[in-house]
Amino acid sequence: MNFMVQICPVATGHICRRIVVRRQMKNYLYILKLPIIALVVNSVLLEFTSGNAFGPIIFNITRIVIAIWAGWLLVDKENVSIAAAAFSGPFLLFLDHVLIAGVGGLLTHDFSALQLDNPTTSAEAAYFMGIIGSYLMFFPISMLFSAFGGYSAKRRNG
Repeated sequence: MNFMVQICPVATGHICRRIVVRRQMKNYLYILKLPIIALVVNSVLLEFTSGNAFGPIIFNITRIVIAIWAGWLLVDKENVSIAAAAFSGPFLLFLDHVLIAGVGGLLTHDFSALQLDNPTTSAEAAYFMGIIGSYLMFFPISMLFSAFGGYSAKRRNG
């Protein structure tokens, strides 16, 4: 269901736009609920398979498949544009990489053994800056995979 078309009086136009954006975000998150659940399960499984040589490889392949799936779902179910579907990849990467891995790592790792060249920077800040840097580096790649999923759904649906 697309909520883009809504008739509003001139005096309350800004309120109606806010309602439309909230409904769109609600639909966006509703459609992405299964990929989000899959990301959380993938992150939990990584903790159990990190000792295995193939664990991180399977983890990253699963991330790619989830990004493609998310783009596909948005185009197939909500009929969004491929460009809008492309942003589902960075959104999911932010949830997985920054929130789950980054913040989770800050809460669970012991940084006392980490030696830095710059004593004015804390080890926690250096760790989190690395997480943000890698997120920014892989942002366009995750967009590409989600756009591919959206493109595939668009081709299938005609």
